[in-house]
Amino acid sequence: MERFRRHIGRLLLDGRYDITDNGVIIGGEIKAAGTYFHRVRQRELAFQADGNRVVSQGLLKILGIALYNDAKLPAFYLALCSGNTPITDDLAASNFAATMNEITSQTEGYTSATRPQWVPSAPAAGVIGNLANKASYQIETAASVTITGAGLLSDNGRGSTAGVLVSASLFANPRTVFDGETFDLGYQVSLTD
Repeated sequence: MERFRRHIGRLLLDGRYDITDNGVIIGGEIKAAGTYFHRVRQRELAFQADGNRVVSQGLLKILGIALYNDAKLPAFYLALCSGNTPITDDLAASNFAATMNEITSQTEGYTSATRPQWVPSAPAAGVIGNLANKASYQIETAASVTITGAGLLSDNGRGSTAGVLVSASLFANPRTVFDGETFDLGYQVSLTD
């Protein structure tokens, strides 16, 4: 594992990576990609899956923790959004809420006062994710709320501009949810060669 880590580190430090809509390709041979899994619990058994973009801010923080001396972040949180602005590499925690129109209302959104925590299982076979412990959002609205995407951030404050944005996704099909429904959200990241 240490040899794999050093190899990835050299490739990244040499600038031999490309950030794409489907993940980060390192040295043309290693792919880091994430997927958001979501469903409306009362209406769907199966989860829909959408790829994400690991943004520059997230990639730099991951590199800093793994290969430098940056402090490990204690937790990550999942945010829902209702905007449709294309996700670019410069999207960051400082502009995520405004750019992606984060859903922050507890009366026209979901009831929790904070973003739910992403609680992953231990990494195995090149994958880490919270699919065994998905985040759940209790929807509260007078009519309906449209969820267009999600993000993984290091700050739990709804609408917060603090912390680090790791990834964001616009769903291929926006999700319309109604009062009293539960929206389940999972996120996993894989590193493959």
